[in-house]
Amino acid sequence: MRRILAVALVGAIAFAVIGCEDKTTGPSERTKDIDDYFLPIVGATYNYDSWGTAVEDRDCTFEGSLVSTFLDTATHDGGFSVVLFEQVWTGTMYCATDTSAYEFADTVYLRSTDTQLLAYESLWSDTAMVFLQEPIQEGETWNPFPGEGGAIATVTNTNKTVITPAGTFTGCVEVLITALRDTQYRLEMVFAESVGLAKLSELSEEGSRVDILRSYTIP
Repeated sequence: MRRILAVALVGAIAFAVIGCEDKTTGPSERTKDIDDYFLPIVGATYNYDSWGTAVEDRDCTFEGSLVSTFLDTATHDGGFSVVLFEQVWTGTMYCATDTSAYEFADTVYLRSTDTQLLAYESLWSDTAMVFLQEPIQEGETWNPFPGEGGAIATVTNTNKTVITPAGTFTGCVEVLITALRDTQYRLEMVFAESVGLAKLSELSEEGSRVDILRSYTIP
């Protein structure tokens, strides 16, 4: 399956979100909009603590940081505006026989419509991942990869509390993406109102990853 955003939006579970607890007061009466939970604002920067495992070639663990930044706007070949979203991971990989530093980056192009948040892999991509979709209501589902049918996204909670180094956020929206033909792949994202992605957890045959918000700056 193609790499998913970690926002990367990207990259990213089967296990419960660490540090989260369900609220029992029921969903908010106010209608939840995408812009309340993930609004691409140029200049906004998010810093995450990142850790996990890598088992594709050998059993390893890693820990480090992820910096996500909305860099600038651009025009897609389709004639609409997108926001460049860059993610940079740095850290240390610990394996049985050696330890090594890692650094890699990824850029996606985000577009907000009236009802969807879309992520394009390039300025000429014909298709996009549907990262979020309205209505944001518990139980709502959609195909995150239109035309492929290999996965399903589900809003699993609209009143989640997540505890992060950046603070405790209530009333969060939780989205789970699962692969229909790969039962081991699960991507879980928790979005905090007026902030953005507060936590991401991913589990696949290649390993696992957790990104949790440490700090953020929104102009």
